[in-house]
Amino acid sequence: MRNCFPGNKTLGAGVVDGRNVWKVDPSVVEPILEKLSTKAVNIRIQPSASLQFIPWDLSCEKDIILHTAGQVLSFTVQKIAEVSLVAKVAKGEVTLDAHKAAWAAYRTTLSGDKSVTDRVNALTPKDFVREEPFGVRREKQLRGVPLLPTTTIGSFPQTPEVRRLRTQLKKKNYYQGGIQCCN
Repeated sequence: MRNCFPGNKTLGAGVVDGRNVWKVDPSVVEPILEKLSTKAVNIRIQPSASLQFIPWDLSCEKDIILHTAGQVLSFTVQKIAEVSLVAKVAKGEVTLDAHKAAWAAYRTTLSGDKSVTDRVNALTPKDFVREEPFGVRREKQLRGVPLLPTTTIGSFPQTPEVRRLRTQLKKKNYYQGGIQCCN
């Protein structure tokens, strides 16, 4: 046991951010890995969240790859590769030098882009406040939707009963509170 972490346990470290499209930032990940290496014997590198909500593969985006920002983007396929890379970094087998270079080039581009700097400096507190309150926006965006809308997920296997009920709902032919609703 090292620093109170049981030696017979594996620590799952979600250091690859699964909630955004950015590559692992070495300036953030390396200090975490250093600290973890002193706390736990068995470390398993993994994403911090499910990767299902980020785009699938950056290689499909030909225009973005050529842009400076494209060098620091990471979609699902790339994040899976990053998990493997960071695991090797944690073992001391490789470094994140390529990531460091990509982030340095991107940050240099941002700091050298006067138009971005000017737009950021021109922001005022008013730019961070919505024009309409939530209640007004919700009414416009969700007109006709019940307070707590629910649905079944169509791609999951369904019983014949669920299929029948979904069909009836689409046709507006169903029972509600013992009364048949037809439209």
